[in-house]
Amino acid sequence: MDEETKPEFIVELIPHRSLGRTGFLLLMGFIGVTCFISGMMFLIMGAWPVLIAMALDALIIWFAFKMNYRAAKAREVISVARDELKIQKFAPSGANENTYV
Repeated sequence: MDEETKPEFIVELIPHRSLGRTGFLLLMGFIGVTCFISGMMFLIMGAWPVLIAMALDALIIWFAFKMNYRAAKAREVISVARDELKIQKFAPSGANENTYV
């Protein structure tokens, strides 16, 4: 690599996710217990479809968090040299795209 194209500045940009694995498990446990208890109360009152709706709610919340964590695997690497700017975009699927300016 010659002096002209040697990067002077390299930065990696990644999405911030404030809820870690332990927090996710605690939150999903709380949601699951809350939906189960509420659903059982409605089941005792005779409104059994509410139990199914509560289970679907918990499943949809879990799925949304999993999709969010998958999207968090995306990142960008920006490198600046004297004669070029290089932007590398990495998708969660592993595909990448390079842009040179």
